Amino acid sequence: MFHDILGPSWNIDHVVIGPAGIFTVETKTLSKPLRGRAIIRYENQSLKKGPFDISNYLDQARAQAAYVEAWLKDATGQRYAVQPTVVFPGWSIDSRDADPQVWVMDLKDLIESVKARHAQLSPEQIKSAASALSTEIRSTYIAV
Repeated sequence: MFHDILGPSWNIDHVVIGPAGIFTVETKTLSKPLRGRAIIRYENQSLKKGPFDISNYLDQARAQAAYVEAWLKDATGQRYAVQPTVVFPGWSIDSRDADPQVWVMDLKDLIESVKARHAQLSPEQIKSAASALSTEIRSTYIAV
């Protein structure tokens, strides 16, 4: 797992690489309501926190995954599918109308989903992707 990866003008909170695949994880810590349950809902392919549209988090997750996919392709010559993910720790997620391309869940559900997923990557692919990302992170932080 890699943390706080710098992009051109933003960061990726986490990148997870393992047998289940590669995941970009954007973590959102939001204030909970004073009363009632803390629920994030999908409505007509939009993401809502109460009456507020927070669909920009979906766009952010897609962009981060696309960035990592492109970067890994350039760095390794291999094409990797990267699963964009947004995690809302401590929130319930109503995902009946979810965008299947972006996982939105709490941390516990993310861990369970990754564990339940069939192997997507070979040990060689994991090593190649992790090594390339590790090298990039070191060079980025040294340059800063």
